[in-house]
Amino acid sequence: EKKKYDKHTCFKNWTNTMPIGVFIHTLRFVYQLLMNSDGTLNKYKVRIVFRGFTQIFGRDFIETYAPVTQLISLKLFAVMCLYWELEYYNLDCTSAFHQPDIEKDFEMWAQFPEGVTFNGCKYVQLSHAVPGTKQSALLWYLMLTRALTDYGFVRSDVEPCRFLLKTQEVTCMFLVHVDNIACGVSDKAWLDNFIKEIRPTRLIIEYVTEQHSMLGIVVERVDRFTFSLSQKFYIESLLDEYKLQDTAPTKVPIQKGIDNRFNPETMSRKVDKNIPFRRLVMQLYWLARCYFYRILFACCFFAGFNNCYDAELFEELKKVLFYVKGHIDFKQVYCVKPGSKLELTFVCDADYS
Repeated sequence: EKKKYDKHTCFKNWTNTMPIGVFIHTLRFVYQLLMNSDGTLNKYKVRIVFRGFTQIFGRDFIETYAPVTQLISLKLFAVMCLYWELEYYNLDCTSAFHQPDIEKDFEMWAQFPEGVTFNGCKYVQLSHAVPGTKQSALLWYLMLTRALTDYGFVRSDVEPCRFLLKTQEVTCMFLVHVDNIACGVSDKAWLDNFIKEIRPTRLIIEYVTEQHSMLGIVVERVDRFTFSLSQKFYIESLLDEYKLQDTAPTKVPIQKGIDNRFNPETMSRKVDKNIPFRRLVMQLYWLARCYFYRILFACCFFAGFNNCYDAELFEELKKVLFYVKGHIDFKQVYCVKPGSKLELTFVCDADYS
């Protein structure tokens, strides 16, 4: 990890003497098990992270907001790939947050953890917006946008994370989520050449060969006409979190007549904060919005009790997860024949309740 920081010249002005007249931030090591979308171990990972909570507005940064793609955009991306007959690839921008330069107006110094030095020195000045700085995501997004638009891509007005290049030679569409890129392209040889040509701009783009997910959703190109969305690993992680691996699935997500047993207007407003009711409601909502629509009615019902739930109601909520367990291999499928008329319907949660 230290060699990577050195390779990308993330630091400058190394010294063993504490600089005078500047605030000294701190760095720390963060350890993580990086998992594949199917739950298997990818690698052991360590990061040197800037502890950005000590940054102050005006002294260390001004803007921080960086857009990320949304669920609806991912689904539309899949449909458009089918409609335009594009090949689908997962791409990753290597060392993304080690690339963008820190703003020239800010002089930011950091100190390594006790017992650790960099090039023999304890204090360093940041030259790049390394992971942990408040503005790192924004500066990376601006750097990526500038490189793609200079190459000829056009950024969507309504989805700032979608970039499109459409010429007589090629059609290429990118959907960006931080440093992950879903790519649809009509010519893989063109994409290979693009990856080589873009590298001098410090965009190091590589193919992701293993099963990949974006926004926690596994997106698979089944065949020429079909995409599928699934979240098997996410469901397994929920079953593990709530210790429900050995529980038998149920046939329905919510019992008929449950509204006669529970009424939010008559239930006590004193809730047991040790019951993770709200957390499970939002986790199930995420499943429902992503691809498993059939539990949306149940999610809407239980969301009405966020301020008046009890242990008995929580047991009923867990039955929604029991139902999902019985459909763990379910996949939402998009099938579009190229050139056919597209009929898209947009719905909101209220439509289901």
